[in-house]
This record gives sequence, C-alpha cells and structure tokens, in this order.
Amino acid sequence: MIPISISPLLKVYSLLYFLLMGLNKQKSLQTFVLIIFWGLLTSPGVALSAPIRIGALLGLTGEHAQTGTAFREGMEIAAEEINQKGGIRGQPLEIIFEDTQYNPLLVATESQKLLKIDRIVGAVIASYSEAMVAGPIFEKAEVPLISLWDSSPELDKLGDYIFGIGVWAPSTSQEAVRFVTEKFKAKTAVTLCTSEEWSLSIENSFSQSFKDNGGKILERFEVGPKELDFRTILLKIKNINPDVLYVSLTDNLPSFWGQYGAIKFEKPTITADVLNQEILNIVGGAAEGVYQTQVADPEFKSTSELQRLYQAKFKKEATQIFLTSLGYDSVNMLAKSAEEHGVDSKKVKEGLYSIKKFPGAAGETTINAQGSAQKMVSMFRVLNGKLMVEGTP
Repeated sequence: MIPISISPLLKVYSLLYFLLMGLNKQKSLQTFVLIIFWGLLTSPGVALSAPIRIGALLGLTGEHAQTGTAFREGMEIAAEEINQKGGIRGQPLEIIFEDTQYNPLLVATESQKLLKIDRIVGAVIASYSEAMVAGPIFEKAEVPLISLWDSSPELDKLGDYIFGIGVWAPSTSQEAVRFVTEKFKAKTAVTLCTSEEWSLSIENSFSQSFKDNGGKILERFEVGPKELDFRTILLKIKNINPDVLYVSLTDNLPSFWGQYGAIKFEKPTITADVLNQEILNIVGGAAEGVYQTQVADPEFKSTSELQRLYQAKFKKEATQIFLTSLGYDSVNMLAKSAEEHGVDSKKVKEGLYSIKKFPGAAGETTINAQGSAQKMVSMFRVLNGKLMVEGTP
C-alpha cells in the first residue's frame, strides 16, 4: 500500500467528532464515519491501491495439467514474495490465471478476456504452440507476452511485444546432433515425433542438422497426440537398428517410456526437455540411460533455493522444477520491469528489453534485441532414476 500520512487529518476529525457529539449521538457517529471516508478518498497524500494485474495463460486441466500447475506454483511463490515486500510501486500484484487446456480456441478467447476485461499490463503463456496463437493478439494490443517454455526465431518474428525466456529451440537439436556425432560417431538415425507444432519443428531441425553433418535419417515416425500404443513403432525401430533414436514426443510420455523400456532398445536415445522427475517416478527404470537436452540443472544454487521455497509452501518436493523456475522467473522479471520503468504495458515492455544477467531460478537470463533469452541446452542423462548432467560419475 502507498504510505498514508494521517496525523494532520486526525486533529481535524477529532475536533469534528466532539462537536457532533453534542447532537444526536447515533447520527453523529454515522456522520463522523462518512466524513473520515470522504477525507481518505479526497486527501492528496492518500490513495487506495488498485492491484497491478498480469495474466497467465496455462493448461491447468486436461492431460497437460501437471505442466501448467508447475508453472502456476512458481508464479504464486514469486507473487507472494513480491507482495510481502510491498508490491510494485506500493501496489499489490495480482495474477489472473486462465485455463487454456492447451486448446487454441481457448487461448484466443482468454487472451481477449485478459486484455479487454482484466486490463493486464503483461502476461505469460506456457508453450510455443500457444504463443503462436496468442502472440498476434497481444502484439496488436501492445501488451507484453512471455512464452515460458520456449524461445525461437518463429516467436521473435511475432513482434516487439512477444518474449521467450525458455529453451532456445535451435540449440536443442544442434546440441543433440553434436553429441551423437562426437560421442557415438552416429551415421544413421530414426526420429519419432508428435503431430504438434513444437514437436514437428524440433524433429525437423534435428533431421536437417544431422543430414548437414553427413548423417542419414533411415525412417521418420509421426504419431497423433492421443496415441497410447507405441509398441508396433518401437519394434520397427528396433529392427531398423539405427545408430541413434531421436524422440521429440509431447504427449502420453509415461505410456511411451514404459513401452520403450519393455522392448529393451539398446542404442542411444535422445529426447528434448520433456522428461522430468514426475515422469521418471512413474516409469521407474524404463528410461534409465536415456539422454536429454535441457537447460535447468536442479543442483544450481538458485534452483535449489526455489526448491526450498516450494517445499515450505506446498509441503512436497517440486518434481518439475525447471517449469516451476520459469514461472517464478517470469513474474519477477515482469515485476522488475514495472517497478523500474512504470506500470503501463508499454513501460513494462521497455523494462523487459533492459533485462541483462537476471539471476533467475532457471539460470541467468538476458533478453536480447529480438525479445529472446536464448537459453542454450546442455546434455543430461537419466541415472538411477534422476536427470544428471552428462559426465556425472
């Protein structure tokens, strides 16, 4: 709240109160209360603080609800911390959560609601696919929108008000290709993807980069988002016997990795930042030895600190700490921008572009001139049921 200097007012109100007490006591008390309320509203040194609102377009129900919830929990921790410290320029921060269910139609509808009814100064959205729908809407409204999970050249092209603070998509495939060609001398590969924009983009990038490095794609498999039975495809891949399998699936991951473990595929398998501790806990040892490109290291000091805050608030361990970290960082970056530059959407946008070496829970973040953080991935491997930096003994 904005500080209130009330002592001069009290002297006047006290005098009025005693004068009015000489009249009817009940009417005097009512009149006195009205005078105080009017004085608080009209005094130049006093303001009633309206909240500063930011929007969150997340899939909070349906198959991907756990992902959206992980983002939401990080955002809630950040907002609570900010408000405990006095808010933004003395005004409380309020987050308006909207459930997109990862449905493009809902993304568009709820974007308009946040902009026209809730009058937000900025917003976050979960993924690349959703950002491609909402981006043009926010760009036209001149309100900044942060894509949490991704950053990419395609998002950069959406306009000046669209930002990405997650994994730089090209680095995902580039690091995977570098790793398999250097470590395994891989010459052949099979790819498996979902009929979904992000998955298709990542698979295509890997295939092109692998071929550019002299490799050959022996087969490409694409499945629908509702596919649950991967056994036939996995057996075909095993018979093809490539040097490496590249997986960019986005849906029904526990089913896939459980079936993957059952066929005992022995060649190196690489996936892209979709495995997390929650899935590993479900599939047991089925994904043991699988490699994954990702940004966040759960052992980073700032990530570990967020894990501590998470446990204190929710009384459990964060099993998707990278996503929780991105949600947490996004709120803090929006708050920092509003605090330092101003609370209207154009000022918040200017503030986001000024962010350099921001010490976030998901690692250090710098926003470039295109609006991307361009976080580069490293290689991890599932060892004893946990994702560990490749090379960990």
